[in-house]
Amino acid sequence: ISLPEGSTTDEVVDEILKLNEDPNVQGLALDLPEGVFSSKVLNAVKPEKDVDGLSDVNLGCLIHGDVFGCLVSPTACAVMEVLENLGETMCDNCNISEIFFTW
Repeated sequence: ISLPEGSTTDEVVDEILKLNEDPNVQGLALDLPEGVFSSKVLNAVKPEKDVDGLSDVNLGCLIHGDVFGCLVSPTACAVMEVLENLGETMCDNCNISEIFFTW
């Protein structure tokens, strides 16, 4: 779906809401211009269709470590894997949360 340049936030949200209800749409990845990128738009996407993992629900699950209860973006997965590998090579028996809080 491509919306015209200059589409308002409300127009984008309306289109997202339609796509949320379409059973043929399994996921939504948003490529938004800076003027429309907002939590209102990101949170309009149903969490189960949020392939970018940017809705408050999916980010909250990720932050709280519930990666099985949400969609995690490929970038976040890659970063988590790198950090896990760093943890294994840079300290003995440490985990990601220890790296975040001690570095």
